[in-house]
Amino acid sequence: MGIHNFKGYGGLPYCPVHYPNPKSFTLVKDSPEMQQVAANTRNMSKVSQLDDLLTRMPGLDIQHFRAAYDYDAADYDEVSFIEGDEILHGEPIDEGWMFGTVKRTGKFGMLPSNYVVPIQVGIYQLPTNYRRRSD
Repeated sequence: MGIHNFKGYGGLPYCPVHYPNPKSFTLVKDSPEMQQVAANTRNMSKVSQLDDLLTRMPGLDIQHFRAAYDYDAADYDEVSFIEGDEILHGEPIDEGWMFGTVKRTGKFGMLPSNYVVPIQVGIYQLPTNYRRRSD
């Protein structure tokens, strides 16, 4: 039941004069200062996320793989790839399976780890101007 179909005294609808008027909203134009504050907030959020990631996973390994064989996904959470495809950000799940992103298609999912070979393993490098926030 809404305000327009609610019945008042004697079962009669309210007259339009007695309907509440919605409040109007004021649009505030972003000044250059407010745009800078918004940009700084976004940047601080990224720094915070990076700190959290490094706290959870010190010495974060970034691994890339090359597909040794073709693979057709057998389930909705798997990815298909062809021989020679590069698999980015490989992460082992359990014996024989891993997560990864097929660079050619951009799709992320599970794949058999025995179908790929590592091509690059390295430690994540922080930007030279990065300073970890104090705890």
